Amino acid sequence: MLIAAITGVALYALTTAGLTPITIVNAILGTLAVAIILVVALGPVVKPEIFHAELVLPPRLPEGAPQGFVGLGGLLCKWMFVAVWSSYTAEIASALCAEIREPSRYMGRVMGISAVACFIAYSALPIALFGIIGVEGLQKDPVALVAAAGEAILGPVGQDIIGLGLAAVLIIAAETFIIGSSRAIYQMARDGHLPHVFAWVNRRGATVGSIAWDASVIGLLLVVFGTKVVDVVAAANVGYMMVWILLPIAYLVLRKHPGGKAGALRLPRSFVPVAVALLLFNVVLMVWGGSQCGTSVMAVGLGVSLSILPISWLSRRFGGHRAVPAKELA
Repeated sequence: MLIAAITGVALYALTTAGLTPITIVNAILGTLAVAIILVVALGPVVKPEIFHAELVLPPRLPEGAPQGFVGLGGLLCKWMFVAVWSSYTAEIASALCAEIREPSRYMGRVMGISAVACFIAYSALPIALFGIIGVEGLQKDPVALVAAAGEAILGPVGQDIIGLGLAAVLIIAAETFIIGSSRAIYQMARDGHLPHVFAWVNRRGATVGSIAWDASVIGLLLVVFGTKVVDVVAAANVGYMMVWILLPIAYLVLRKHPGGKAGALRLPRSFVPVAVALLLFNVVLMVWGGSQCGTSVMAVGLGVSLSILPISWLSRRFGGHRAVPAKELA
């Protein structure tokens, strides 16, 4: 708990320093994270004897676990629900593209590279893990699962090496969560949906108002769940999944409106069924996967997420419906 609190304070302090130092630190951590992903994903290629294809989708789950489609599907949904914010985190690129030089020129390239990298990481890595450890790993702590794979690939020292890399992965994942969520709060405050104090920007261009609110919410979750970090992530994911459920709906509604700004991207009609499929998939993860994380996790997550409604209503009702002028973020 103390280590988590110290790490959280350090990350939020780093975020208030502006985008440039964050980018430098994340580049270093990202290099370590990519190295660990490559070690695990390519382990079966280098040492094919440790990979067992029959373990990827075994006919039965381990003894004592729920069997059949319901058992396997439930476990997969549970851990996909926990990991969804990090696997969907390719969208964090969109939160930063507007702050780089010539965003209209580089936006497509950045989003494309980010999407391909995330797709490879979140496809190759689980397959490698299941082939090395087996699907029973779904019942283990995720950190222990990857550490066990590291030992199988690199020997006894593998756990220490993978542990170092996992620390980098967890820190960069937490930092990207802070960046994305705090900037979402900042944008809502600018648009008049939250109190204007959350749109405060310091001299370094960091969104300190939204960062403070974001830190308060995460601090509350840590107080409630203590050292159960997975529960903290799962509770935070409730609000995150609500956004990803609403986004396809928003796309389907807005698509009916003609026109738009000159040069704006308009996806073809073939993306309508894609949006519907994504909507249904996210609803299943939210309901089926989230429910397996426990009633308290879902209740706290829903409570924190839905609290935005009265706050937003009060902000618009008494805030004069005025947006805060944009400031350059650094």
